[in-house]
Amino acid sequence: MGARGVLDDIALVAQLTGLHAIVLIALALHFLRIPQCEAECAKLEECARRLRAMLQWPVPAGRDVATAMAAGALVEADGLVSSYLLSTLWCRFRTGRSMEARLRGMQDRVDCLCALVLCVHASLLTVCVRY
Repeated sequence: MGARGVLDDIALVAQLTGLHAIVLIALALHFLRIPQCEAECAKLEECARRLRAMLQWPVPAGRDVATAMAAGALVEADGLVSSYLLSTLWCRFRTGRSMEARLRGMQDRVDCLCALVLCVHASLLTVCVRY
């Protein structure tokens, strides 16, 4: 019994239980969203690593606000990543679209904070060079 036979059996069981092709397609689309969430989670981890590295740069005083904002965002990003990585397959299946949006939103927030930290560093270094 090859793959064709297995697919025939699955189709027969689906037909007997009342599942329609639309439902099967919707289920397949939910399962296809899981790799997209994993990719977004990996991107968020990379953005958080970049921000942590930027916060380690030696810069004169005056970056306290940016550091505090970045620290809060890093805690939230770590919590979101860990909650996704520790979730079960059923949880990932159930919250696929919303989790993908949350991961992407947090990634955008961390990227904006990276840009803010870069601007603060650049302005402080410019002020130090002038004087």
